[in-house]
Amino acid sequence: MRKPIQRFQLMNEICYEKVMASVGKHQVLIFVHSRKETAKIARAIRDTALANDTLNRFLKDDSASQEILGKSLEEPSAKINVLLQAYISRLKLEGLSLSSDMVYVRQVHGYVEPFWVIVEDNDAENILHHEHLILPEKYAPPTELLDLQQLPVTALRNARYEGLYSAFKHFNPIQTQVFTVLYNTDDSVLVAAPTGSGKTICAEFAILRNHQKAVSGESNMRVVYIAPIEALAKERYRDWEKKFGEFARVVELTGETAADLKFLDKGEIIISTPEKWDALSCRWKQRKQVQQVSLFIVDELHLIGSEKGHVLEVIVSRMRRIASHIGSKIRIVALSASLANAKDLGEWIGATSHGLFNFPPAVRPVPLEIHIQGVDIANFEARMQAMTKPTYTAITQHAKNGKPALVFVPTRKHARLTALDLCAHSSAEGGGTPFLLGSEDEMDAFTGGISDETLKYTLKCGVGYLHEGLSDLEQEVVTQLFLGGRIQVCVASSTVCWGRSLPAHLVVVVGTQYYDGRENAHTDYPITDLLQMMGHASRPLQDYSGKCVILCHAPRKEYYKKFLFEAFPVESLLHHFLHDHMNAEVVVGVIENKQDAVDYLTWTFMYRRLTKNPNYYNLQEEDMYLKPLNLGLIASYYYISYTTIERFSSMLTQKTKMKGLLEILASASEYAELPSRPGEEDFIEKLVRHQRFSIDKPKYGNLAADQREILLSAHRLLQAMVDVISSNGWLTLALNAMELSQMVTQGMWDRDSVLLQLPHFTKELARRCQENEGKTIESIFDLAEMSIDEMRDLLQISNTQMQEIIEFFKRFPNVDMAYEVREGDDIRAGDNVPKAQEGWWLVIGDSSTNQLLAIKRVVLQKRARVKLEFTAASEAGRKDYMIYLMSDSYLGCDQEYEFTVDVKDAGGD
Repeated sequence: MRKPIQRFQLMNEICYEKVMASVGKHQVLIFVHSRKETAKIARAIRDTALANDTLNRFLKDDSASQEILGKSLEEPSAKINVLLQAYISRLKLEGLSLSSDMVYVRQVHGYVEPFWVIVEDNDAENILHHEHLILPEKYAPPTELLDLQQLPVTALRNARYEGLYSAFKHFNPIQTQVFTVLYNTDDSVLVAAPTGSGKTICAEFAILRNHQKAVSGESNMRVVYIAPIEALAKERYRDWEKKFGEFARVVELTGETAADLKFLDKGEIIISTPEKWDALSCRWKQRKQVQQVSLFIVDELHLIGSEKGHVLEVIVSRMRRIASHIGSKIRIVALSASLANAKDLGEWIGATSHGLFNFPPAVRPVPLEIHIQGVDIANFEARMQAMTKPTYTAITQHAKNGKPALVFVPTRKHARLTALDLCAHSSAEGGGTPFLLGSEDEMDAFTGGISDETLKYTLKCGVGYLHEGLSDLEQEVVTQLFLGGRIQVCVASSTVCWGRSLPAHLVVVVGTQYYDGRENAHTDYPITDLLQMMGHASRPLQDYSGKCVILCHAPRKEYYKKFLFEAFPVESLLHHFLHDHMNAEVVVGVIENKQDAVDYLTWTFMYRRLTKNPNYYNLQEEDMYLKPLNLGLIASYYYISYTTIERFSSMLTQKTKMKGLLEILASASEYAELPSRPGEEDFIEKLVRHQRFSIDKPKYGNLAADQREILLSAHRLLQAMVDVISSNGWLTLALNAMELSQMVTQGMWDRDSVLLQLPHFTKELARRCQENEGKTIESIFDLAEMSIDEMRDLLQISNTQMQEIIEFFKRFPNVDMAYEVREGDDIRAGDNVPKAQEGWWLVIGDSSTNQLLAIKRVVLQKRARVKLEFTAASEAGRKDYMIYLMSDSYLGCDQEYEFTVDVKDAGGD
């Protein structure tokens, strides 16, 4: 008996064959057993015909088959990859992977194409599960690891700093690529790379940068490092106390407020867990030490999607809000595993594109070879027992010549039992103690202080084990014996993967499940834990590659083969714990009204992900009420295509240059229908190669007509582009776009002489004016100040031409601008889309931060009075701003002035 799906596929194939036998001869009528099957059969026949290229045999008109083919590609569809896990009496849906290759047409599908996932029984009578989803947009590609020459340690340019890294001469490729941003700038940075990539040293670059600035007096030395768990915080404290203790006071927070306040006041490198820093920093308005943090380092930021990740999210959001409130930059450096949506995390912490490094999982300083083996035994304990022999085999095969092997097991009990079993296997096969790399006499001396008799026995066999139940002394002895090469094998409970640095040549993960007491069932390790375990298989400067063997339940093998080799996305869990954090903020006075609560949420990672993945957060769109967004307002006002405004928004960045502005303008949908006619290719190619120079007597009049059509749309497209840029607050780019509007209107480049705007002027005349003896003529105003006779002698042109130039002088704008700064308590945000009029742009900006603060389109007749409102800096004191008056048509008449605003102290509010 075939499976139901196979039976349906077979019936569809038979039906297609019968239809093909009669097509073209007779009409065919197909009966199905239910109305539901009608569309399925029709779609199956159509898809088979498309696949076999036989659709034209069903139609009299061949062109119709091509139209049907095109429309079929627009049909909503998705490829589904289902991961199931079988149990004795039930089937569990473990995962569902959907990807769609359909051609998305906005006019057909609207703004969103939702899907419903429905799981039915074999008879299609009962719905077992249903779920609504919207396929999210594709993630940005990962960062490419550049083929750079590895940076020497001497690049630190400080003998004291270089001495910290005397163990090696060069930084690894990942450290080399991120070095400049971390060590030579103060920008916030996200470094996402696999475990074992040397990310801790990347964070140390930022610490050394901060110390340099503190020594020179540019900044204070107050660095906060956040470790996700207590064990990792203790390890980092031990490491950095030895490394940085000579020139910075390293402290670890205890969780007791009184003691921690003293540590915070005296410490220069403060190490904490998220919970401790949350408790200490929530009263940041009263604690100036929190406001004085200059560098905030967050380790393992990908754990924001874990059960306790909401605390991590809250403290990072708080530090960004503190920086905004006090007007002082707090640099955030985040370290993470490879992520699919790293761009969202980077933007959340304030990292720009040049501070975002998201390397793919395969990029490791020491390449990792992964083997996944399945054990098909249902009972958990029996399966764990059966994995002991494959573990021993993996060690003997992949960790030859005494190379260290690290074995992870679920619990303390399994750590002890697995260590004993490995000792028994080694004794039974070859006799002796092959895993003991030191002498037995040495081992007796090392184990003198150990009270656990089982541990003493296994250590003498060359096998140690680690778990939280051992004393600190016992854990330290086992760790040092393993790192020192006295024992070859160390068996560790799963939680140890976060708390200790145990680099090994081979890592064996024995079982991928642990017992969850809350669920009263065995649950899979989080993917983050598995990746952390795998990351221990890395010994830079010692191995050319590491190895990892994962022993799992057989049905889970395909699951891990798929997901362990891909970067994973992270989502916020804050919405599950929001009431606790909101309550804390209300108590300390940060949230006092509804608007404060909304402002608080806008700093969170959850706020950024709500619209990106609404299904995850159970958001339901309100279909009855619509209101336009900013881009829609701009597109409607300037009467341009929504695809054009969307392209402007997605392609424009703060770093776009003039060439990029031209390319983006040329990509507008308004120009999509301009044809390239036969015979024009060579002429257009010549034009492209020499676009800076005009071409005399064009061969084809059609191109001149195309130029006129292009210029008709160019003016409003450029105005829309300015509004899109202004909405992002990019000052320099907005000014460049305004200058581009001038150049397009005049048909000139900004590097050309402004005198070429005058009628009958050539480059020769412009050069003659610039070389004029006595007075150099560089601007139109310089020429207009000359007498008629002087001008005629200089230019040597006819009276008619002279008269046209004089008429141009009368039209050319000569603007006198005066301004005043009015103080007021009523500060309001301006519209994102100022009501546009033709003529001039009036812009207020902060050139030091490249921030556009206010913009307005104005028309100048004889006289105009314009009022611009903008939000000044939040900190008290004098602040310099620039005011620009930019023409949209003429080159050389723009004006700019500097003015100062004195912001008064409002009593701390």
